[in-house]
Parts: sequence; C-alpha cells; structure tokens
Amino acid sequence: MNIANFNQRLNETISWCLSQKIIGDPKEDESITHRRKMNRQGAKLITTAYRMLAPYERASWISRWLAREKIRQAAEIRSEGKQLMTTANAGSLVPPLTHQLRSESLRPLAQSLARLGADRVGIVEQVIEARSQVLRRSGKHSGSAHIDLCGGRLLLYAAEDNLADGTAEYVSMGFFDVDNVPPWDTWIAVYGKYLVSWVPTQLFRFVQEGLDVNPEQCILWADDASLSREPIAAVLGQFISKVA
Repeated sequence: MNIANFNQRLNETISWCLSQKIIGDPKEDESITHRRKMNRQGAKLITTAYRMLAPYERASWISRWLAREKIRQAAEIRSEGKQLMTTANAGSLVPPLTHQLRSESLRPLAQSLARLGADRVGIVEQVIEARSQVLRRSGKHSGSAHIDLCGGRLLLYAAEDNLADGTAEYVSMGFFDVDNVPPWDTWIAVYGKYLVSWVPTQLFRFVQEGLDVNPEQCILWADDASLSREPIAAVLGQFISKVA
C-alpha cells in the first residue's frame, strides 16, 4: 500500500463524507426502539454462544464429551437469543441509516461488492475513481500530504470471513448492510483481504454495536489488538500513529 496514495484517498474519503448530512441520533418510535433493544440482546446472546462453541467445531468426540456441559449451556444461550430476535422481528424494520453515506451516484459501482466471486479490488477502485472525479470537478479535491483522521477511525471489513446473518445491519441502525459491508462513501482502499474504511465520530457507537454482535469478526476497528501480527497492522499503524 503506497503511503502517499493512501493518504490522498483518505483525504478524499473524509472530504466526501463530511460534505454529506450525517445523522448521529436517528429518532424512532418507542415501540421500535424496544424491538431494536430486544433484537440487540438476542444478537449478543447468539454471539456469546457462537464464541463458546467455536473451539469445539473441529474437536474430537472426547473433547466434546468432556465439554458437554459448556456446549449444552451455549445451546441454551443460543436458543434464548433466537427467541428474543424472533419476537423482536427486526427484519421487518427499515434501519434509519440505510441510505446514509451511500450516495446514489456511486451505487451502481458499489452494490455488488459482497457478491460471491466479485472483483472487490476492481469495484473499490471504480468507486474511488468516480468519487475522485466528482471532487475534482467540484473543487473539493485535496492533494494534501497531511495525515489527519479528523476525529474519525479506520474500520476493516473482510468479505471472505462474512456470515451475512444481517444482525449487524439492524443493531448498527443500517450503518452496515445485510452483508456487513460499511457504506461505500467511506471506502478508502483494499489491502489483502480487508476493505479499509473511514468512520466519522458521530457514528462510532453504531459501528461498535455492529462489531459487538459480529461473532465471525469480519468487521473490526483497524487498531484492534487481534490484528497486531497481521501485515495490515504494520501498514495502517503508520497512519494511526501519525494522526494529528
């Protein structure tokens, strides 16, 4: 990843996003808020169960037998979570942030990112180039070499790790879509298996809600400790450590 090129893309992403209306406190009816809370509780229980069961997926029958009480407990937690989510019926709700930071002009280029076999690098490059051209025409294009996240944070998405259960979409109020993809206005670049995005301050809590119910961890903050030994940590560390 070329540092100068990444920094230019970062600046363009921030300029583009900050030119949009960003809603950080969507208002909803109290009954809908209650259903979302119930859905969130259920999703967190299912995530807990998933992580409890993960070590035993490929374990021998002996290991599973020895851990039978823990496995039984996880199954009960998962069942409780599913019941809460069924009662909440969040799938019938339209997340209020569904269209935020998803510019219609970029939709035709961006919407196929999560499809099986999609050329993710090519798709992201097309989105970034189209966005860059609009910024140039509007006079908002920045060639600054100054690194500044403007209070935001970098987010990573690994499409190949995605379970696409839709849970993060609902608890994040639509910041993530059903495939856990962040809004295309926020995209910066692809490095290895990760799509790198920028998140404005106002949306941190919605992103964190999504991360909290994402058991496979296909979405995570770029400074997450679990990435410390991955190549992307060394690359993005150069930007995170130089933020003004």
